[in-house]
Amino acid sequence: MTTSEKLFEEFCNQNKLPYEKIEEDNKNKIPDYLLKIENYRLIVEVTEFELNKEEKKKLSEIRTNKAGAYWPCTERRIRDEINKKNKQIKPLVKKYNCPSILLIYDNRQEFSDMNSDDIRYAMYGEDSHTIGVFDNSDNPPFYIGNKFGRHRQMTKDEKTNISAIGHLFCTYKKELIINLYHNYYSKYPIESNKIKQYFPNQYIVKEPHKDSQKGWSRVKSII
Repeated sequence: MTTSEKLFEEFCNQNKLPYEKIEEDNKNKIPDYLLKIENYRLIVEVTEFELNKEEKKKLSEIRTNKAGAYWPCTERRIRDEINKKNKQIKPLVKKYNCPSILLIYDNRQEFSDMNSDDIRYAMYGEDSHTIGVFDNSDNPPFYIGNKFGRHRQMTKDEKTNISAIGHLFCTYKKELIINLYHNYYSKYPIESNKIKQYFPNQYIVKEPHKDSQKGWSRVKSII
């Protein structure tokens, strides 16, 4: 059992959230857990970030030199997980016709820096700003606006089987928290009111194809 799975089960037990481990398939990779909240079901795929080769090397250098700076590309790691786990989640959400959560725990300790902006840009693309330039070079450039740009993983046609990205973390008070970031484009949207007892921190970017400056809004009710 991985660290992230242990912490997720601990979270469920602490909050009296009914769950069951999905039996492993030797032929195909499938999600880890099925949540049952009364008659409502949720598929949960639990994953975690470990130090990669580059991060281990940099950490060793910092420890040797007693100082240093490094900015891990967490956004890219999230994008890779979305791309990989979407295929894994797809068969079960179709089988049960229920929503899903891709739950991520950042277990890199010194380099653990995952935040809501990393998740937003991984889901919908990098924040891009458009600048206009006049033919007459005497006039200064002008600002047109901003939108989500490159490297988006979630659109109306892509990665629609993932209903939300979950961020599992432990506070300085040793309290386990899960923040949910809903996928605006999901074919299987989560009924937020049915799970708010266990997941009070739910967020969504409304109409991400129109404006990337809005950021995350707290979910009041989706369905």
